[in-house]
Amino acid sequence: MIKELKVKKFRPKHLKGLELRPQDINRNIKNARKWIRHGVAYSFFDDEQIVFCGGVVFLSDGIGEAWIICDANIRKYVRWLYKYSKEYLNRIRKDFKLHRIQCTVRSGWDEAEIFVQNLNFKKEGFLQKYIGKQNHYLYARVW
Repeated sequence: MIKELKVKKFRPKHLKGLELRPQDINRNIKNARKWIRHGVAYSFFDDEQIVFCGGVVFLSDGIGEAWIICDANIRKYVRWLYKYSKEYLNRIRKDFKLHRIQCTVRSGWDEAEIFVQNLNFKKEGFLQKYIGKQNHYLYARVW
């Protein structure tokens, strides 16, 4: 049984501690600097090992875009991924008075679609040739 994870304010350098796919490394580190300038984010650690990080980028008044990046070994932390994602999304929504949080999921990534649906996101649309020229689905939670 894994004990509670430690939560720290997200820093782009935390991404270097994750086992990422090669194509994600440069894009995510570059984007992370924008994410924290225009939003709020956290990193979650098992002792000193980073497990996942995520947050919300503020798009306009009351609207945010959620993001999450997980280590390749996330399967053993799935329970914690759900627990903290739900808790921190709700906290961010309340603290920043958001009425909409949206996210995108790459088409064909069934696990990610199940994950966001279990967080009560509803599928709203299809984004053709979106990030990395790949098709994505748009999901949102609206209050």
